[in-house]
Amino acid sequence: MRSRNSLGIDIGGTFTKTIMLSDNRTLFDETINTPQMNSHDALTNFVVNIYQKYRAVTDGVDGVGIGIAGVVNSKLGIIEASCSFPSITGVPFINILNEQLSIPIVFDNDSNFACLGEYNYTLCRNTSVAVVLTLGTGIGSGIIIDGKLFTGAFGYSGEFGHFCLEPAGEQCGCGSCGCLNILSSAKAIVKKYNELSVNSKVNTSEEVLRNWHNGDPVSEIVLDNACHYLGKMISYIILSVNPEYILLSGGLSRAGDVLLKKIKSYAHMYTIPVVWRRTSIMIGTLYEKSGAYGAALEVRKVLA
Repeated sequence: MRSRNSLGIDIGGTFTKTIMLSDNRTLFDETINTPQMNSHDALTNFVVNIYQKYRAVTDGVDGVGIGIAGVVNSKLGIIEASCSFPSITGVPFINILNEQLSIPIVFDNDSNFACLGEYNYTLCRNTSVAVVLTLGTGIGSGIIIDGKLFTGAFGYSGEFGHFCLEPAGEQCGCGSCGCLNILSSAKAIVKKYNELSVNSKVNTSEEVLRNWHNGDPVSEIVLDNACHYLGKMISYIILSVNPEYILLSGGLSRAGDVLLKKIKSYAHMYTIPVVWRRTSIMIGTLYEKSGAYGAALEVRKVLA
């Protein structure tokens, strides 16, 4: 009897990450550009093409987990709101996809899958309460309680990226103003740098980090500003959720100690000392691949 193959697809605003798992082995690990998708047909075709590609080079795909940036109703298989894909909301995406693939499909917010991925691959696996912040094109988050994803009454809990930290700040794609997402995401870091820098412009947050390593004062200002708001948000998480661990994941987390030290410094500043001492803040192990791994792991439960 052959192994069960599960495909995890994490569709982000800039990149799409795919992971194929067979039992405990990673068969494929790939990152591609996310195309512009202005209709549910475009999204469906994108996923079907990925599925067909992996089915052609393996002995089969038994189930697919799909995470996407946005507010997702996982029970109905509907994207209810999305800053990255505003044109494909309100459509029963999973029903349409089921007609084409005829295999088990799980569907959720990409950050919820990232939370599950990091939780299962890090030291916090056996802890009772953990929070994962995904730092990428946008900022997402997920909450684990007693080993299970906590999604709230209607599936929308943990939207820490859309907490308003600056009421007079710039408008976010979600409709609010001054969200963490608009202040500290990779996209926000690039935007802020280009606004402040006279001599050079950047296209990615990696360039900002590289400039910081080279002693660029503008990069220092921009990163410190982003870390200040991340630290403040983490203090709110600590005081409201009281987790044992907070994990930083997503592509921006690859900056490691550069960001971690600054973020922890600000989080400490805003948190009651006795509560602060009991929470560990650390970088995850899967970085930008956490959502794809989490999606693949979650569909494995359906296949078991």
